[in-house]
Amino acid sequence: MGVLGLSCSLLSPQANAEHLNFIWNAYCPFTCERDKTGQPGYAMEVVKAIFDNSKYKVEYTYALSWNRAMTQVENGEKDAIVFSFHGPESDHLYVIPKQSLAWENQTSFAVKKTSKWQFRDANSLKTLQYIGVYKGTVWIDKTIGKFEQDNINKFVYLAGDDIVKRAFDMLRRGRLDAWEDSQTLLNYHIYINGIEDLRIETLVKPHSSTGDLLFSGKNPKSKEYAAFFSAGMKQLRKSGKLKIILEKYGLKDWQ
Repeated sequence: MGVLGLSCSLLSPQANAEHLNFIWNAYCPFTCERDKTGQPGYAMEVVKAIFDNSKYKVEYTYALSWNRAMTQVENGEKDAIVFSFHGPESDHLYVIPKQSLAWENQTSFAVKKTSKWQFRDANSLKTLQYIGVYKGTVWIDKTIGKFEQDNINKFVYLAGDDIVKRAFDMLRRGRLDAWEDSQTLLNYHIYINGIEDLRIETLVKPHSSTGDLLFSGKNPKSKEYAAFFSAGMKQLRKSGKLKIILEKYGLKDWQ
């Protein structure tokens, strides 16, 4: 009985857990490189709070390239990407949980504080010479998407590591006139780094967009995983733990 008892005590919930592989790319404050920021990012904290010590054992793989990470989820190499905004053109490739990790209804650009440019609509982009965006950006505002198609020479596409830092440096050096990004991300970086020489221009989008834990459409169990995440998200919100996580990043609940 003593041996049997010892054997049973070693069988933790993770011993026979189902293994999942989530991929992530640095996009702070959603997902951050802890060695650079001291924090893993609030989306990463939320996902870990839900999946750690559950019936699933998750391995988290870092990807230098967001495009590569998305491709691996789309083709089923990885089970999910921890956080990404997305657009209707590619939504059919994923299983999207009912509970989101972010909600935004603003199109936002960072510019130098001394810039006289104001963001009124897509036409106001005509006065800019260099507009920085992520490689692979999907525009929820279709008027801006059309402007990009018609003025491709104005756009500078960035990929790889430390994109936000590089974009801010390019703004300061005049290599970019404006950098488009998440309003939450821009506010966070300007606040956390005490940046005083840049400001944000925003405009309400015609449609809101969400950031999500995106599961691979290739995996027949993705609906199960998405439902598990959504149930966990509701519990985090109800218990107040979500609020505690967000407060560490100077953020508030989007619902």
